[in-house]
Amino acid sequence: MILGVYNRAGVVTFSGLILALSACILSFNNRFELAVVCFMFAGLCDLFDGLVARKTDLTAMEKEFGFHLDSLVDIVSFGVTPGIILLHAGFNDTLDHILIVFFGCAAAMRLAFFNTTKKDHGADLRSFIGLPVTYSALVLPVVFTVGTFMDPGAYTVMVRVTLLVLGLLYVLKIPVPKPGGVFYIIFPLIGAVLSVFWIMKAMQ
Repeated sequence: MILGVYNRAGVVTFSGLILALSACILSFNNRFELAVVCFMFAGLCDLFDGLVARKTDLTAMEKEFGFHLDSLVDIVSFGVTPGIILLHAGFNDTLDHILIVFFGCAAAMRLAFFNTTKKDHGADLRSFIGLPVTYSALVLPVVFTVGTFMDPGAYTVMVRVTLLVLGLLYVLKIPVPKPGGVFYIIFPLIGAVLSVFWIMKAMQ
């Protein structure tokens, strides 16, 4: 009676989407600090949904559904959400609009390329081609955090450069090593530390 496939991996993926949409809503309500926290946790969900899927006995149909679901969630979470957060954080000049559009388009191109080459048996299983869009959920919060200790003008430049560099890294044909087991520890630890920082700022 209900469309879709429901399993543990899908729950993690949808949790990431819920967090990303929550980040958008929070940014609309001028809760930048909490939006950043939700954005980071959306990245963590994307990091772990694949791990959960590999640990789950899935049918071929469930694997195919999860593959497409993950990509659709990624474009919302890591292609659109950062732009919405930045717009409501004051990055609303013409240059910012251009960079946000470029960033979103580059993310879409990266995901489409990944989808069309994922089943290429000749692909290097040890690395990605181009930077995965999920990395923005780690890089941008770090930039936002560093920016709280910087001059506003320098911070603005840093954010703009970060958007440009991330967008370029998404579409440049360069190998990016796939994260190993240690990354599944480092990313959550960084996320936890930054979350405490931003939650404390939200409570001030």
